[in-house]
Amino acid sequence: MALQSQLFRGDLKLEAAAVSDPAHIVPGAAGEHVRKIQLALILLDGAAIDADGKYGPGTAAAVLAYKRKRSILNRAYQHQPDNIAGKMTIASLDREMFARESMPAAPVQILPVTPRPYMGRPVVRLGFKIDVDFPVFPSGNLPRMRLAPVTTEKIEIVNAISGRVRCMNVGASEAKVCLIFDPDEPGLVPASRLNPVPRGPLGEAYYADGGTVRVPASPFRIHLDAFHPGNAFVDATNGTSAATLAVEVRAPRIAAPSGFPPPTKTRPGSRFISAADSEPGFRRGSRADYGGRPVNPRNTGRKINLFGSQETPGFDDYTTDLHYSGFGARQSLVFRPWTEDSEVGTGIENGSVSDICIRDSPVLPVTIAAIRRIAAPGCRVTFAGSGEGGTKYIPILKSAFAGAAILEEFADAIVLELR
Repeated sequence: MALQSQLFRGDLKLEAAAVSDPAHIVPGAAGEHVRKIQLALILLDGAAIDADGKYGPGTAAAVLAYKRKRSILNRAYQHQPDNIAGKMTIASLDREMFARESMPAAPVQILPVTPRPYMGRPVVRLGFKIDVDFPVFPSGNLPRMRLAPVTTEKIEIVNAISGRVRCMNVGASEAKVCLIFDPDEPGLVPASRLNPVPRGPLGEAYYADGGTVRVPASPFRIHLDAFHPGNAFVDATNGTSAATLAVEVRAPRIAAPSGFPPPTKTRPGSRFISAADSEPGFRRGSRADYGGRPVNPRNTGRKINLFGSQETPGFDDYTTDLHYSGFGARQSLVFRPWTEDSEVGTGIENGSVSDICIRDSPVLPVTIAAIRRIAAPGCRVTFAGSGEGGTKYIPILKSAFAGAAILEEFADAIVLELR
């Protein structure tokens, strides 16, 4: 009887192996017919092999495992299955493949093992190149998952046997946003995962962007490391169907620093900016460097310190740019929350801020936009820089808020009261 499955039928070597003992396919064989056997083993048995067309030890072991599970052997002269793809094996593979091909195709799914509060809230994916290996992307909104930095989540891939799952980071800095990996991959070295750029014996191809993993079974669990705040997409495909999950890595709100008093001593000639030695007990090394902080802030709304690191009493630390979310060694120790975060209680509401402090940090376009959004009428913005930082960003602030009252201005600092 001729082979019936779409994968096997019409292949002369497979057709011969199904009816003739001398045409059996044995270890050492190579070619397209071997690749088809490998694909069938991957799809039907979850074999952890590559479809490279070479009947090597891995394929031989997969054939033997397949036959053992189904007790495929010629009882006339065998007591144990062997690793040869003969008439009975080809017939069994063909029969199961035909049944699989006849079933309605099930959609690929990406599911979190532990659902997060934001799972299911849609986002829109725009402006992304469609890779030929991932031919079908859902239109419209995508489900999303929210993770905190430096955490690991398990996600489950369904209906993507023999396909691939990959992670793509969006606008990532030198530290990865996310990385997917198979914890059972024998060559994986945990310490190499995010350190901060993955390196290890599996090579850069395995870790490319946010990682690519082969899917040998359904369902199949992989791990997702969330490291640096940012955005990523996890795509899974079986070649005909695909699914995409948006991943948001966001830092939670940080409590305002406490335990030391607000500054009271002002720099010479100033009423609003602290002197460098206003709190001599709080020094880094032997140098007091907490000057340039607001003295006696308005305190009628929220008080925000942009890009700071627990340096201004009563002010919450925030970032206006996810790229600059981290501070510490290589931006990998602590992560600031984002002013634009949509999570209630973490992001900053419109017009809710009465005092803003920026010290020795860049005034970016996104920073200007964030200040305009979050500042209440009369919000006081205190900026203090050093060297080029002061002379470069003070004109930017004055130009962006041309209608603001300049309460004080120095070569390296300025205090504005916004209208």
